[in-house]
Amino acid sequence: MIVAASFNTKEPELWVNRALFYGDGLFETMRINRGIIPLMDYHMSRLSKGLKQLQLNEFDQSHIKHLLLSKNIKDQSAILKLVVFRSKQARTYMPLTAAIDWFITLDDLPELD
Repeated sequence: MIVAASFNTKEPELWVNRALFYGDGLFETMRINRGIIPLMDYHMSRLSKGLKQLQLNEFDQSHIKHLLLSKNIKDQSAILKLVVFRSKQARTYMPLTAAIDWFITLDDLPELD
């Protein structure tokens, strides 16, 4: 379930972008363990390095960290995914912008048999 985004997720035209056509973006999947995200700084560092490699703009890490920790995750164990991708650009061969959009999903941990 999408719990936060930098764009209106209900606008279909915003989902037509290089991220979906070419994988022009990156993501981090994080574990929430009793309301804490272990290795959060490590995940943010990996995202920053990836954004530089893809020549995408940095995002406000403090804003994202605040959002991640404010999503009612107290005492919760779950899977959180932060997806960052090139924004406001339709399907083209060459990237034309370094601007980014992002969204966060939060899902229950799968049941293990």
